[in-house]
Amino acid sequence: MQHPTSLRSLSQNSLRPLVGVIVGFLILGTTVSRATAASSWNPTLLVNTESFSTIDDGDSTTNIELRFGETLGEKLYYNRSESRFQLTRDLFIQGNLTATGSLSVRGAMSGASLRVDGTSSLYGNLTASGSIEARGGLSGSTLNVSGTMTGSGNLAIEGTIGADGNIRTNAELTINADNGAADATLTFGNDAGVETLKFSDTTNRFEFSDDVNVTGDMTLTGGVQVGNVAPGTGTGAGTIRWTGTDYQGYDGTGWKSFTAAGKFVGTTVATTDGSVATGSLVGYQAANEICTHAFTGSHMCQVDELISTVDQNINSFSGKVNGWASMGAPGYTANANDCSGWTSGDAGYLGSWWEFSTDGGATIASGGGKGYLTNCSSPQPVTCCR
Repeated sequence: MQHPTSLRSLSQNSLRPLVGVIVGFLILGTTVSRATAASSWNPTLLVNTESFSTIDDGDSTTNIELRFGETLGEKLYYNRSESRFQLTRDLFIQGNLTATGSLSVRGAMSGASLRVDGTSSLYGNLTASGSIEARGGLSGSTLNVSGTMTGSGNLAIEGTIGADGNIRTNAELTINADNGAADATLTFGNDAGVETLKFSDTTNRFEFSDDVNVTGDMTLTGGVQVGNVAPGTGTGAGTIRWTGTDYQGYDGTGWKSFTAAGKFVGTTVATTDGSVATGSLVGYQAANEICTHAFTGSHMCQVDELISTVDQNINSFSGKVNGWASMGAPGYTANANDCSGWTSGDAGYLGSWWEFSTDGGATIASGGGKGYLTNCSSPQPVTCCR
């Protein structure tokens, strides 16, 4: 009976190749085990291929990274939670950096030229010593340019824009573009304090905080209001206007001509001799007060105002007969001095009065009437002008 062939029966020459194969597998298994455990190559791993192998850690939760130096510890890794690549140190690029999507910078970004064809969002500062050319949207918290910034689109700023040089535009500049319920203000700073040009949301008008000096012409389609007046009324006290024939000012009760004397508005119902008094007032003051009470804003007429009324509105004399009118100082040596300034009813003094009609007011006297002197004891109405 023959026994199976065993190692004992193998010749020494046939055993040697088998031992070599077994030792080779043991060495290879040890090397693969070490590479899998440590993922390191010493001295250097050279990859000479057009396609790099996939780097993955075997699960879908942890970050995937390339680490540079065990002691240095810097790395390029894919952050799963943020879905983006990240570097733990600065990145310096000697060539161009092109992004087909958005470019988000949360620190400082500087360079000779920055060109944006799409949208760029800045969470920090953008400082440029050269040119910045933006063809799309450029947004951020702060933009500092020490050179020239040009844009072919819109520049939208929701915060503050600060410029050490000039700001120029070939198109319009809009303030408060959202049309919010707020004042739109241009502020001018100087060593004496800031001044402003403001469009008031409350009054809907432009307001200067200081004087305005115009070296050329100023054309107004409305009136000019002077002084402390109610805004926006157009007829407040202090308003100046041109009627087409006359310059006038509004005193709060009526328009007064700057170029012509006051006009006759009527005579008082009550009569008085040459001693005019009302309350504690006497003379010219009393006569003016009596007219103001009868015709708001009026005063006792002067003779030249009556003559001016003949030229401007003679029909205002209709229905009037006569009345006292101030003439001032006498024209000759007599007591023809407005009844001693409208303080005397003595027949020895003379006062001027105007005759509007010769038929009791039915018709206006020819030519507008005439003035007389009469003794101050004769009761007369007071003529009032405004």
